[in-house]
Amino acid sequence: MKRWTSPPGRGANIRRTPARTTTIIRMRKGTRQRGATEGPDPDSRAPRYVGLYSSPGNLRPALRCHGDGLEAAGKSMDAARTPLFRTPLLNGKTAAILFLLGLSCTVGGRRRDGSTPMTAPASGSRVSRPEGAAIAAEFARTLRSMPPERFAEALVDLADQADLDALRRRFDQQGLSRSRRRRETIAALEEVAARRRPLEAWLDRELLSGAVDVWRGYAIVNRLYISAKPSLLLEMAGRPEVANIFPVRDDRISPAPGEERAQERVPFRLKADDRPVPQRSWALDAIGAREAWHEGWDGRGIVVGSLDTGVAAKHVSLSENHRQTAGWFDPLRGTTEPNDDHGHGTETLGCAVGRGKEPGEVGIGPGATWIAARANPRNFYNSHAMTASADWMLRVGGADVVLCAWGHDPGRCDVSDQPVFRALRLAEVVVALPAGNSGPMPGSAETPAGLAPLFKGDLPPLSVAAATSTGAILDSSARGPSPCSPETQFPWVSAPGFRVRVPSSVSVDSYDSADGTSLAAGYVAGAAAVLLQRCPSLDVNRLEEALARTATDLGQEGPDNDSGYGMINLPAALRWVAQNCH
Repeated sequence: MKRWTSPPGRGANIRRTPARTTTIIRMRKGTRQRGATEGPDPDSRAPRYVGLYSSPGNLRPALRCHGDGLEAAGKSMDAARTPLFRTPLLNGKTAAILFLLGLSCTVGGRRRDGSTPMTAPASGSRVSRPEGAAIAAEFARTLRSMPPERFAEALVDLADQADLDALRRRFDQQGLSRSRRRRETIAALEEVAARRRPLEAWLDRELLSGAVDVWRGYAIVNRLYISAKPSLLLEMAGRPEVANIFPVRDDRISPAPGEERAQERVPFRLKADDRPVPQRSWALDAIGAREAWHEGWDGRGIVVGSLDTGVAAKHVSLSENHRQTAGWFDPLRGTTEPNDDHGHGTETLGCAVGRGKEPGEVGIGPGATWIAARANPRNFYNSHAMTASADWMLRVGGADVVLCAWGHDPGRCDVSDQPVFRALRLAEVVVALPAGNSGPMPGSAETPAGLAPLFKGDLPPLSVAAATSTGAILDSSARGPSPCSPETQFPWVSAPGFRVRVPSSVSVDSYDSADGTSLAAGYVAGAAAVLLQRCPSLDVNRLEEALARTATDLGQEGPDNDSGYGMINLPAALRWVAQNCH
């Protein structure tokens, strides 16, 4: 055992097991990157939907808006959690009812031609700031150059936001439990979102006029998604309620600067077509999962959520532990049953909670239940889908652990998702993030894994590097330091991510051999579920500390920019948690 300095701000030193030599390996020729799928994209022609759901504990009647009338929804928890409803064009009778009653339910429709002139802002308010005050100059130029009848998509962050730092200080001062922090976080976010109802009423009227195509509102961040004519978005930029208007980022259409269109900019897995599928998962032995199971710790009672491409729920390794109630959300397509037309989400979730029989067990926490949202359509980042999915995961799904097996912008610091992750952190949701598959150059960290600590005194996000059975770090695994926070540790820990056994979305009983940091993050998500089963009151910082303190050192002594604190050691982490569970 060797002794060294603990993470900044965490007090006592951490002990780790002796180091093994770390080598850098390169993927052999023939390794295939799963890129853009040929053929038409089903998302590009998907109908537009309206999102109507209520959070647990806040069930309220809603209106489902149809072309031939209004139908009451929210009669049961399942009804309220139905994620999306197909919404045909409103007929004249329904439009008149909505307009006269001033209903502020979320209403959506397809594009309309020949719209009437836009109405004045709600409540007689006047634009009090210069046009464009809350919009980037480049986006404003784009809007002005568009045909006036064309609809543009944007995310609108409002000026009125929950003071998360003040909430965190109060939670700490009062010593609130993990469950209490979650409830009060959700309540505070929803209270702020409720104050935008006058703006929502104005958007409803603009929808009826034809200036708005569809809009949706979220609470994890006080944010609106709006598809509207350029003139309305430019007008909104001058409203006092609006802090920022920015375009929806969709990497299927417009990749980030310097990235190739044909590459997926979330941590995809890499697979060699000609290699055999492992019949026994070496990853479970490396992490010590079987020892933990023997002692009765398998994640039972914990909910793991996946924000990814979807899940093949009928696969034999995932069919038994899917939570049926509020267990699936598809913000863009509106499907009602879990599905995965790409495979990435199925593979990564299998590493976390997949169930199997000897000798081919799959996941670290097979006792946990899972829920999922299609946050990355076809494995491409979409900022609107991610916001909607994270909002649902927190307020409706209620996941204890969230597997965000994606990332973007290697070597750059993109903080656009930071408000979402701050809300999840405040609610004591454990978020496992892949370091990224953009290595081996130093500073190749991807975001959101590379974000700076989300609150003062916190540990950084739980970023995960990919290792082999010999302790080598994959050449493709992203390296620190993170451009967002060079002084903090990145990656945090390592987990198996090379030639691991994963469920395949091709058939219900097939498996693949796969590589990548997304799979490593899946194993860490499963380990987090096991630790939370052992100590349900364990907060996120202490859980991250447990993984770091007990990790098996890889490479140079102490934490490094390749492997972090080393390979997670589940039995050792369980022992540490047992001694520090309060």
